[in-house]
Amino acid sequence: MRFDLRYLRPIGLGALACIAVAGCDTFDQKKKEVIDPNVFPTDYKSKIAVFMKTYLTDRTSYLGAAISSPVLKAFGADNRYVVCVRLVSGSQAGEKIAVFFGGQLNQLVEASPGSCAGAQYEPFRELEQVR
Repeated sequence: MRFDLRYLRPIGLGALACIAVAGCDTFDQKKKEVIDPNVFPTDYKSKIAVFMKTYLTDRTSYLGAAISSPVLKAFGADNRYVVCVRLVSGSQAGEKIAVFFGGQLNQLVEASPGSCAGAQYEPFRELEQVR
């Protein structure tokens, strides 16, 4: 029996088409993971403390630092869990806002006037322990 080469090209193209279709089907089956942006940030104190270790260049800012509990607030056009941090000494003294997305620390920004009004602060001992 003799093999006819003129059938090789259509068979090869058909095989490639089957592989491509199978690959597309695999991609469709994998659902994109949807992250809830407003997951409550667990262990928020240590996450902020570790980040602030790299952020704060003046270690005297650690003394007397205070932190609030996470609160769901309007941030930009959306709601996010935010935590107010107050630094009372050093060159970086002032209020900061830690913004969380999906339970993870997303950014730390200077608090605008009044954005931490009414925050219930407690000592931020975790920041002093990070030294």
